[in-house]
Amino acid sequence: MKPNYSEKQERIYKTYSVKPNQELHLILQNSNEYNNEVIDIVFDVLQERGYSKEEILGNIKRAKEEEYIYTLAYESLLKKEMGKEETIKLLEENGVDRARAEQIVNEILLYSKKENEKSGNRDMLYGAIWLIGGIIATVADFGFIFWGAIVFGGIQFFRGVMKS
Repeated sequence: MKPNYSEKQERIYKTYSVKPNQELHLILQNSNEYNNEVIDIVFDVLQERGYSKEEILGNIKRAKEEEYIYTLAYESLLKKEMGKEETIKLLEENGVDRARAEQIVNEILLYSKKENEKSGNRDMLYGAIWLIGGIIATVADFGFIFWGAIVFGGIQFFRGVMKS
């Protein structure tokens, strides 16, 4: 810890000096979410731990580049609906080797598939609840036929089946 820290800076130092290196690097990568005093002190802590200024800045740069590549792949695959091979070629055009590009695309596709399955399962559950609730309410003869609940539940259930 530097001897010229203010009381506030000392508190910040005590808070961040116990955090692992990886967490400190993430703070620097997301520096816009922290005030300048925190960033300066995190930088100091990493230098105390033996990282040079060049290493720290290099790590930040690599992480930003990695984030850009993943964002590019995600948006190409899921928002622009480009195919797998087109996205791999796009990543290669941005300096990523083919094996890494294939890995990134496969990771994103796997993540997307898992999210769709979760969403599908949730739709099936809620659809079944609405459908069964509508049928039970109709059979219980409250004087109404609950077509809305039955139809809505059926549609939502089958939408979930299609996602899963």
